[in-house]
Amino acid sequence: MVVPDFVIDTLARCLLPQMHSYFASEEGQAAFEEWKRQQETQ
Repeated sequence: MVVPDFVIDTLARCLLPQMHSYFASEEGQAAFEEWKRQQETQ
């Protein structure tokens, strides 16, 4: 399946601000720290 670039760009423009807000939050920071710990054990 080929996805046109404009569809990917549009999706990224919608999702990026939400992702940034989540990872800037306390909950997002905790999730990231947990992910890093999991990566160290693999």
